[in-house]
Amino acid sequence: AKTMVKVTERPRASFALNMENQCSKYNRFEGKNNSVYNGPETVSYTWDLDNAETKSSKDLVYSYKEFGKYDIKLSVITAEGCLDSMVRSVNVYPQGTSKLKLLRDTYCFYNNVVRFGNNSRVDGDEFTSLKWTFGDGFSRAVLSTNPLEYSYNTTGTFDISLVTTTNNLCKDTSEGTVTILPMPKAIAEVN
Repeated sequence: AKTMVKVTERPRASFALNMENQCSKYNRFEGKNNSVYNGPETVSYTWDLDNAETKSSKDLVYSYKEFGKYDIKLSVITAEGCLDSMVRSVNVYPQGTSKLKLLRDTYCFYNNVVRFGNNSRVDGDEFTSLKWTFGDGFSRAVLSTNPLEYSYNTTGTFDISLVTTTNNLCKDTSEGTVTILPMPKAIAEVN
């Protein structure tokens, strides 16, 4: 009795990622499947995202909800059961939240000292830069979350921003507006 043995080519799993390190707020991993298979059977693709989720598609587009390190695994399997896989590690870095606080939003010009509070925070990382922009052409970089004081040299309405940057270069911005009013003019009438 003759036995027929069918030998098929093994697929070769391969993929490229748009970026391996991304910040949590806008992370979007795009996996371009470059796998090779020249056999006659159909193949299927499974992406294991290392967080109890899988995707069954040729290419991958995925955003993680939590920061951390993940191993993305692409498995390629033929209809006959021949399998190959490839793994790439990715990092999703903590974003941090920029949150400036205006203690007041309107001041008189004379002796104005605007006080800004900072309620910014980051979990799992630290800030390496806190850059305040005061809307009058001046800015200041500080590493403290203590309240900040600033005096304006002119009247007007100014757009304020606070850009926070983490150790892994993840940025966030908060904004506010402050108004510096002109001093009232006293008019004295003499009879």
